[in-house]
Amino acid sequence: MKVLSNLELVISIIVGLFAIIGGLISAYKILKRKTPEVESKGIKDTYRILFIDDKIFKVITILRNHGWSNVDHVRDVESFEDSLVQSANAFFVDIHGVGKKLNYKDEGLGLAKDLKERFPDKKVVIYSNEPTGNMFHEALKIADDTLPKTSDPTQFLQLVETLSGYK
Repeated sequence: MKVLSNLELVISIIVGLFAIIGGLISAYKILKRKTPEVESKGIKDTYRILFIDDKIFKVITILRNHGWSNVDHVRDVESFEDSLVQSANAFFVDIHGVGKKLNYKDEGLGLAKDLKERFPDKKVVIYSNEPTGNMFHEALKIADDTLPKTSDPTQFLQLVETLSGYK
């Protein structure tokens, strides 16, 4: 059995401590690192989507089933001070049947235009079941996107993911 000198013993202890400290630092960095999945899950929990539609729309349930926990629906907007309007990050606005309570002659198009002008940092998506309409309305120019109401639910899901920064 070899007996280590004091100097060799001290060096061995220091090398061992550095190895332990290095391992602890690596473990700490791994634990502190946020994975994209964790960050994305946070977006699904915090991003608020408001559908403004005079009818119940099945896409709302589909979005919720895909983990988007803050998806709300109102049949129309009565006030821009409404807490659902104030807290929304994105609005999905139907063209017909909404905007009436605020007396927009262009219904949903007028409402969508006003939402985008009042809340320029919030996303506004216009959707409709109608294949015809005012293709030159200002709302269609300033909206963040448009979709036919008959689009596959995956198109709505992909659009929400894009608008929110999820993907």
